[in-house]
Formats: sequence, structure tokens, C-alpha cells
Amino acid sequence: MEADPTGAPIDSAPPPSTRVPAAGQIVECRVGALAHDGRGVARIEGFVLLLRRGLPGDRVSARVTAVHRNYAEGEVADLLEPGPDRLAPPCPIVDRCGGCPWMPLDPSAQLLAKERLLGDALERVGGIAGAVLEQIVPSPRLLGYRNRIEFHFANGPRGLAVGLNSEGPAGTMADVDACLIGSERIDAAARAVREALHSRGLRAAARTRRGEAAAAPEESGAGNGLLWNLVIRESRRTGDLLVHLVTMVGALAAEESLGDDLMTVIPGLTGVVRTETPRRRGQGPVRTRLLAGRSFLREQIGRFLYEIEAGAFFQVNTEAAERLYADAVAAADPKAGERVLDLYAGVLGLTLPLAERSGRAIAVESAPDSIASAQRNARAPGVGRIQVVRGEARRAVHDMARESLRFEVVCVNPPRSGLHPEMPELLASLAPRRLVYVSCNPGTLARDLAAFGRAGLRLVKARPYDLFPHSPHLETIALLEPAA
Repeated sequence: MEADPTGAPIDSAPPPSTRVPAAGQIVECRVGALAHDGRGVARIEGFVLLLRRGLPGDRVSARVTAVHRNYAEGEVADLLEPGPDRLAPPCPIVDRCGGCPWMPLDPSAQLLAKERLLGDALERVGGIAGAVLEQIVPSPRLLGYRNRIEFHFANGPRGLAVGLNSEGPAGTMADVDACLIGSERIDAAARAVREALHSRGLRAAARTRRGEAAAAPEESGAGNGLLWNLVIRESRRTGDLLVHLVTMVGALAAEESLGDDLMTVIPGLTGVVRTETPRRRGQGPVRTRLLAGRSFLREQIGRFLYEIEAGAFFQVNTEAAERLYADAVAAADPKAGERVLDLYAGVLGLTLPLAERSGRAIAVESAPDSIASAQRNARAPGVGRIQVVRGEARRAVHDMARESLRFEVVCVNPPRSGLHPEMPELLASLAPRRLVYVSCNPGTLARDLAAFGRAGLRLVKARPYDLFPHSPHLETIALLEPAA
């Protein structure tokens, strides 16, 4: 069984008699299911067509955009008959902005689709039959749930524009005044930042068709062509608001007053941070500095108050993350005195409640901003001793295995790429009584669970969590124990 680039299993090469569509061709078809990246899956005489903006049950006129050996890609040109779960979306730019591809899909159907995507990945990718897959936990909010929005800068006909990734050609942007999955405070802050930068004559960096930074334009005036991204983070519990400006390397016009000006015009703003990044990765250092206020915000999850640096990872859905963390700790079930290892620990979102119950923990993290946050958060009262190890997770586990260290509880929360192929066997060598895997990618989770099975750790249960309504993304908690 082969898979398309999204991880959706598809049949191997179609029969010779199958009519293969051509790029640019308009075809009529009906969408039958959803792929792992959120696109609709249709079939034309047995040939798979992945459709952007296609939802189950839709009968559409589709434009083929690319043809591969055993599947094609396309987009909906005309909706001929809506599927039974298609609704009128509340956002007026949902067809132009790529952030919420499932917003026209009934929320209950979204949850069912995510359960199916996880179950399908466990069975087809992981080879895990009869896995204990529990019912998905919905997000407490469907709109206004994000505590972090990343905007992009562009040079529009009316000057500097701030918006979101576009569903149009690569490198384009949908200019927005409000994002419905964020908050009014974030929207207002983005508008204020745009006005402050526009008044200084600053311009966005040129982007290539792939959305990468192009060569610096030959323009006079400090700060021209440097603006890249704008990240605004909001604490739902403390009210903190943080502005993070990401630019190319160079001097911004009137930068010395920018931070103070923003602190004056944006209510509740607690800090302004600027990160300078080279136009090509690896061509120079990434430098971050504070322009005004403080470089972090504070957010409360459970009884713990976390300090989160501007560039540190933290779950974007505060209310849903609180349930996710509580359930992960309950699954890990650390007892007093047990040794706990938390890998990809971030700002210690899981480490603190784990250490509160066990009295000690080792947290491993590599990202500089997350390390800075973790070192401060490790001093939280009532959590016992937390050792924060700065380094790459695989190397740290290699060292622990070589020293024959053992841990009763191990937690991992890797990026979308999942674990390195060596990690399941290495982690099994630490002899955990319980291993909790928090995943944001069903495909790599299923792959890693299969590897854990070969290493002697079996899947006990898995439960999906909807932290990202209106998108195909989901989180999963998987509990593993030693095979009998």
C-alpha cells in the first residue's frame, strides 16, 4: 500500500485502462473522504484526486493542478452540490486564507473525521489492529481559541499590509482585519503594529514564489524591505500580551522608539521583542533582543504559572491544553519517588505537574527560548527537584542508556516529524513502567508506535484531542507499557 504526500493511503499504480486526468483539465467528481492534510479525496474512474476545499459528499467541478504516478491534485472550481455536512462558514475570507480549511464542515463531522484519521493511521501505517482508541475530546471553544497568531507582512497597494497565509499562489497573503480563531485583542494589536511600522516607512521583505525570503532589494533608507512576520501571543489567564517582530538582518528606522511607542498605544502590552534572522537558513546567527517591557508572558495551566519566552513553544489552545496536560499526567501516573524523564519538554508544561507528583524529574529541551523559560519555571514551588538538560533528545537518551539509567515514567512530545528511528529502542532500554507519547501527527505517531512494539512496549490506549478546530490537525495521547 502506497501513500500520497499527506499520508493518506491510496491504491498502488492504477490499472492500465484507467483514464488519467491531465493538468489543467476540468473534471466533475464527488468527494468521498478526507486526507490527512485536510484535502478531499475523490476518484475519477479509480484514479485518486486530492482536492483543496473539497468536503465529503460534495459534488464538484474540479481543476486538476498536478498529476503524479498514482494520484493527482486539484482544487474546487465550482461547488455543484454541497455535501450533507457542509455549512456556511462564519469567516468571510475562508476561501482565501489557508488557516481554517475545515471551517465549512460541521463541527461534529470534524471530530468524527479526526477520529477516523487517527484510527486509519494506527491501522494502516502502524499495523496496530484492535488498538484501544478512545473518543475524541473536543475543544472548549470553536472560535477565539488561539492564544498565538502569526501574521505576515506584505507590500500592498495601500502600503504595508498584515495578513495570513493565502490559499492563492505560493508566497501570497490574505490581508485581514480580524481572525475569528484569535481574539479581538490580538487583532487590535496587529493593526496597531502595522500603523506604527507604516508610519516609519518600513516595508516587507520580498518573498519568492515559494514564500522564502528573496534577495534584499536595492532601496535606500534604513529598514526598507526587512519586515517578515509578526507573532502576537496573549495569555488567557493573566491578560499578558506580547509582540514579537521577526525581520531580516538590518537597522529598522527609528527602532529605538518603536517598543516604547507600541507599549503606549496597545492596552495591556507587556513586552516587545525583535528577532533578526538571515534570509537563508544557516547563513548567519539568529539574534533576538528586547525592545521594551519584558521578553516573556505568563500563562496559568492548573495551579502552575508558566513564563513563556517570545519564541518558546506552548500549546496555542489554552483551555484545551489544560485538559490535555491533565490527562497526560493521569496516564503517566507518577508515584512519589519515581524517576521521571520528560523529553522535548518545552517550557515544562508537563514536567511541573509530573514532578509535583513524583518529587523529581529530568527535562530535556534544545530550543534556546524554551530552555530560558524552562530554567525559570523549574523553580516553581512544590515540584521537588527538576533538572533541565539542554541538548538534543536523542543524544541525551544515548548518554542515559550508556550510563544504564532507568526511569519508571517517560514522556515524549516530539515535533511533527516524530521520533528518530533509534529512539523507540533507546527509550525501551530505560525500562519505563509507563511511557506517554503526546503527538501532533497521527502518521508519525503510528510509525513510532510500531517501532515501540518491536522494542517491547505495547500500546495500551490512545485518545485524540481537538486543539485546532476547523483544521485537520489534532493532538493524541498514547499510553505504552511493557509487553507481557
